Amino acid sequence: MHVGEVYEQSIRLYEQTLLGPNLEKVVVPTSRGKLVGILEFPADGGPYPVVMMFHGSVGTKETLAEEAARYLARGLAALRVDLPGFGESTVPRTSSPADAEILKDLITAVLAHPRADSRGVGLYGVSYGPWHAAQLCARGAPVRAMVSISGVFNPLERQDVDPKAVKTAEAPPAVLQAWREARWKAGGQVTPDPVTWSPDSSVYDVADRIHCPMLLVYGALEPERYRRQSEELASLVPTARTRVWRSGVHVLFNVPEAHEAAADWMKKQLAPSCQ
Repeated sequence: MHVGEVYEQSIRLYEQTLLGPNLEKVVVPTSRGKLVGILEFPADGGPYPVVMMFHGSVGTKETLAEEAARYLARGLAALRVDLPGFGESTVPRTSSPADAEILKDLITAVLAHPRADSRGVGLYGVSYGPWHAAQLCARGAPVRAMVSISGVFNPLERQDVDPKAVKTAEAPPAVLQAWREARWKAGGQVTPDPVTWSPDSSVYDVADRIHCPMLLVYGALEPERYRRQSEELASLVPTARTRVWRSGVHVLFNVPEAHEAAADWMKKQLAPSCQ
């Protein structure tokens, strides 16, 4: 399909167009490969609080540009990340907590940046991304606050139905193939299908280790799985709260005010003196 070549060429054009004094590429070597992100500051100077941003299962750091703009407009720096198994990251995906643990290396690198607030980062994720964020919160990473948009926290739960209900039919092969092709074209690397998650992948099992403020946002019209899992995590973490948007579908792109409100909340956690 030559999708790798298309993605790589689009990245080169993106960098030639946008990289500059307040927008730079971050490449961090790790024991498992390199992690890659785009770090953008809202203006000259600093230091600025940094929000690390994690994409969904069909996406890469480039797909988060619009979301990053909201945080930049509030005086926060944004580090958009290619998660393991995606984009320019050469860290392979393991579908285990190791995929989140390795991101600590990226946090260490950005907090050492002379224009970054070294006290800790905020984390933001959509759909698949909040799983990584919550795992980091539970594993001693210097996280000051976390925003989840339509997050999944127990990937071992595969059904979008009540656990007691009869298993639903699999999606038609043509639909699955279209989803795979969209993911590959967006920068996702080829992985076994279906992905098999490790038995220790549920955030619920480590929820008692999470102590930072968390805002878990979801839409009332999205699949039951995402609604149920946000409420379940909030019941386990005293510092977490949910916010439901009545007309929201998955990732709430049809409700921009939901994203604006989440950005306002993050600013209150990271830069309350700037209100």
